[in-house]
Amino acid sequence: MALDQAATTGFAIFNYKDSTAEMLEYGKKKFKGGTYVEKIAKIRQWMEGLVDEYNIDAVVVEDVFYMRNASTHKKLSGLLYVLITWLYENQTKFLVVTASQWRATSDITGKGRTAKKRASKKYVLDRFGEKVTNDESDAILIGIHAIEQLNEYQWGDKGEPIDYVFDLDRSDV
Repeated sequence: MALDQAATTGFAIFNYKDSTAEMLEYGKKKFKGGTYVEKIAKIRQWMEGLVDEYNIDAVVVEDVFYMRNASTHKKLSGLLYVLITWLYENQTKFLVVTASQWRATSDITGKGRTAKKRASKKYVLDRFGEKVTNDESDAILIGIHAIEQLNEYQWGDKGEPIDYVFDLDRSDV
């Protein structure tokens, strides 16, 4: 499963078996009302439900990029760590990738955020014939990145962080 996590979270669920990937479902979920802590709890509970419902064994999420709005950055970082902590505690494999990583896999380019979002949606339309939102296209391309890079990443056992991502024992994280 791939997530583009925020107050409106894009998701894409893939079945990967015998070196073949099939996208089972995609969509977005908007989390309304309440404090940001309540929204984070709702997003974690929703993710937990998807992991259980689809018997998900690996989740890839987008890393938080540096932004000028410190408040938004803190909230998104908090959400990211709540999600990966739950995945770790529940022995679900996870991977955190940057936007530049997943965009490079699908050759998504453009000057500025709007152009890149437009290119992501066009990629999904061209490849899958599906007209999607920004959140959905990002989640789908995050999932495609993880699938196409399976040989590059060494997925950890029992929910251990993988590759460059997060070594929870490091003191500098």
